[in-house]
Amino acid sequence: MNAYTPPNKTAALQSPSYSFRAIAKASNNTIADDKERWVVPPHLDGAKIKSVRFSNDTAGITGTQTCQLHNLTKAVDVLSTPASIQTTVKRDDGTSVVNKANNTVNAGDELRVDVDAIHTGTAAIGLTCQIEFDL
Repeated sequence: MNAYTPPNKTAALQSPSYSFRAIAKASNNTIADDKERWVVPPHLDGAKIKSVRFSNDTAGITGTQTCQLHNLTKAVDVLSTPASIQTTVKRDDGTSVVNKANNTVNAGDELRVDVDAIHTGTAAIGLTCQIEFDL
């Protein structure tokens, strides 16, 4: 008889993930810094950003959308390689790279989403940012 092994809740608590909307569900993506800001809560003081992912509600067509997470408080880009969302795909390809020199956050830090490039045929619609932390 196989024994039940419960999920490792401790691991999930050590790598919390937060999502927030950067562009409204019905709005076309446009190139601009400061599409949205998210303030780091007190319980994440000293945490390290482990990964950053972006997703659109409706995929764009032709070309690639690139997105950056910027720590406005510390005036540094969090990603050394920005996230890329390819044509006809709704989620980034997971190849963004977190800059380990810029990934520590403190309570009250303002993180902003920058859209550096959009699809050249039809712009994607809506944008959500997901940040995973190591405590």
